[in-house]
Amino acid sequence: MAKRTIISSSVFVVKEILELSLNPWVIPFTLMTVLCCIYWLLALLGTIDMDALDIDLDLDSDADFDGDVGNGGGGMFTSFLKFVNATDVPLMIVVTFLSLGMWFSSLVGVYIFKPEGNWLLPLVIWLVGFVVSCLVIAVITKPLIPLFRAFKKGEDDEEPIIGCESEVVTGRLTESFGQVRVFRKHGAPALINCRLAEGDESLKKGDRVVVISRDEEAGVYVVKQI
Repeated sequence: MAKRTIISSSVFVVKEILELSLNPWVIPFTLMTVLCCIYWLLALLGTIDMDALDIDLDLDSDADFDGDVGNGGGGMFTSFLKFVNATDVPLMIVVTFLSLGMWFSSLVGVYIFKPEGNWLLPLVIWLVGFVVSCLVIAVITKPLIPLFRAFKKGEDDEEPIIGCESEVVTGRLTESFGQVRVFRKHGAPALINCRLAEGDESLKKGDRVVVISRDEEAGVYVVKQI
């Protein structure tokens, strides 16, 4: 009897979670979490390039900020990326944790407050969930920074990046934001976070640059137009 009760309780909990996951205020983050799971599954199977989505996200964000608030927006976005350690660990790790955090906080918030017909309360739940998720992400990804920095350093030692020709892959490359693809003689091209040398004018996607140094404190490379 006790075993049957436990099974019935488990089924009820799972059913409740599924129903809450399909709530209109939770389903966006349910879909995001599912997409993240599919991404990692494909990456594990080797059928998707783990750098591909990083480029697309940077392109979209850079374009939005350039169109709305110019270089100031790019600096704000870069500061946010640094806060959640997305400049030191793979961006998809941050996106996955953020999706899980928003899904869980929205699910709990809807379960507790039941905001049917009230659109303001769910927005508050989203905002609180976003802030808390970012704080948690900043804490749990911090121990991963030395690991990924060591990994990148090992790649650089194998084939130095400084002095290599590269191509801008983000919408714009400025003194505060951008990424380039480095063409190496051996192995696949490398995607790196970088900044323009001080005094250089901003560049656009497709422009050619050369890597001239590395800012160890910021953890990014410095490039100059060819």
